[in-house]
Amino acid sequence: MSSRAGDAGQIVIFGESENDRKAIAALVQGLCPNAHVKTLRHPLVLKNVPPDAMPRRAERVAEAVRAEAARRPVRCVFAHEDADAVEPRHRAVAERIEQALRDAGTPGRVHAVVPAWEIEAWWFLWPDLVGRCSRRWVEPRVGTRPGKIINAKEKLKRAVRPSGLPSKQRARFPDYRESDSIEIAKTIRDTRSANRPERGLSQSYDRFRDSVADCCSRPLRTASTG
Repeated sequence: MSSRAGDAGQIVIFGESENDRKAIAALVQGLCPNAHVKTLRHPLVLKNVPPDAMPRRAERVAEAVRAEAARRPVRCVFAHEDADAVEPRHRAVAERIEQALRDAGTPGRVHAVVPAWEIEAWWFLWPDLVGRCSRRWVEPRVGTRPGKIINAKEKLKRAVRPSGLPSKQRARFPDYRESDSIEIAKTIRDTRSANRPERGLSQSYDRFRDSVADCCSRPLRTASTG
C-alpha cells in the first residue's frame, strides 16, 4: 500500500453511529497512515431500508458526498453497516450497499464496511490490545473464529471481565461499552497493528483491509467521480 495515497483527496466515512464512524476512521488511518479522513454524521447509510426506499436514501448519501467533493476531491467513500449475521452473509450486505451508492452516482470509489456479526467481532482479532484499554479488563478470548461470533457485543462484554468476580464487584465492573470501540481502534492504529491479524480469521475484516488497500493505491481522479 502506498503511503503517499492519502496525500491528495479525502476518504469520507458514513456509519451507523458516531462510535462506529470514529472507530473505522482510526482503522483506515492505521492501514493508510497519510489518509485525510472525514466522517459524516448524516445521512445514515442503508440499514433496514426497504428496497423501494433504497434509491432515495442512496441519493442522499451521494448528495452529501458531492457537497464534500465541492470543497475537496473525494478519493473513496466507506459506508458502514453491521451485518448482524456471521460470515459469509456480510458479502451480500456489502454488495447491496456498494451497488446502491454506485447507482446513485456517489463520487469517488465506494466501499462497504460490513463487520460480521458486528464491529465488536473485529476486536477479538487483537485481544492483547483490547486488554490494555482498561486496567481492569482481561484479554478477551473465545474459541470461535471472530467472523463466526454471534452477538459479538455481548460476547466481548463478558470476555473482558475476569472470571469468578463476586457479584458486588461484577455490578461495579467497567463493562465494555460501544464508545470503547473508539479507544480500541485508536490503540490498533497507534501500535501499527491494523495489518497484523492473520488473514482468514475474519473475512469481513479482510474485505475491509483490501478495500483500504484498493482506495489508497489508486490515483485520485480530479473529477472526483468513480
